Amino acid sequence: MTQRQCLLHIGLHKTGSTSIQRALSEGAEQLLALGWLYPLAGRIVERSGQHNLAWELTHDLRRRIAFGSIDDLWTEVADRPESVIISSEDFEGCVGHPAEFAAFIAGLQGAGLAPTVVMYVRDQADALVRNYLQKVLHGMDLSFNEVLAQVLAEGRYTWREWIVNFDYTALAHWLGDMGVAVRVRSYEAAPDGVVGDFLSRIGLSLADLGLEREPRANPAFTLAYYMAAYSQNRLGRETYEAREASLTPPGLAAATIAISPQTRRTIRARFAESNRRLAEEYGATVPSAEPDAPGSGLSATYVDELFGAIA
Repeated sequence: MTQRQCLLHIGLHKTGSTSIQRALSEGAEQLLALGWLYPLAGRIVERSGQHNLAWELTHDLRRRIAFGSIDDLWTEVADRPESVIISSEDFEGCVGHPAEFAAFIAGLQGAGLAPTVVMYVRDQADALVRNYLQKVLHGMDLSFNEVLAQVLAEGRYTWREWIVNFDYTALAHWLGDMGVAVRVRSYEAAPDGVVGDFLSRIGLSLADLGLEREPRANPAFTLAYYMAAYSQNRLGRETYEAREASLTPPGLAAATIAISPQTRRTIRARFAESNRRLAEEYGATVPSAEPDAPGSGLSATYVDELFGAIA
């Protein structure tokens, strides 16, 4: 059987994955005409990634039969000439399910596909802040420093169904040991957007998909919005509603989302050697900019200080 390409885009979380998935969905017809299939199996909505496939591999409670299964994927890609693109940031959670992921890779190869994993990486300090705040909107009630402690000790954190990785070299090595080619790209090194950068990996552009501009998705909210959600997570709805005003410090709506310079330095020191090896082995550079300055002159606007214990 002639092998076709398979790009398996695994995120990582908060590196523009939703924008990539939206572009692939909106340009699916153009992609097909150019020899690339973006499967329907596993998509939870029309313009999403194939999250249900990742959830099947990781035994995620969000998995739904109606969204399509890995068996449905095999049926969809069988006896077709096109190469295949599969995308979900939740594939990074497969690091906790090696047997399932190995079987999935073997299934792709058995379907005549040669899988290449593509992952985007981001400065760990910025990535951790954005990941943490996103999980707050999903109900996270751990303090920022509780999550930080996991990341510093293990190179990743686990919460509910998610495993979020920050030791990028270790993850790339793990993927390589699974018998797939690994391509690592820098989120910050794509100033015109990760969608265009991703498409360039297969010799295409936004125009080839009929897109005039880079799709944008998942905009950040204000610190006040995240803090209100966090307060509710920690205290429960009834108590939160009674104390909302006193728990949300004034001025957060306009505050810069940042962590303290000391915490940023600690994170960067933890991953400095891993990032050096990532650049050396995979050509992807994680930036090491100067620490953030306070957004409003108030230390309370730092996420690592603001999202602490609530009595």
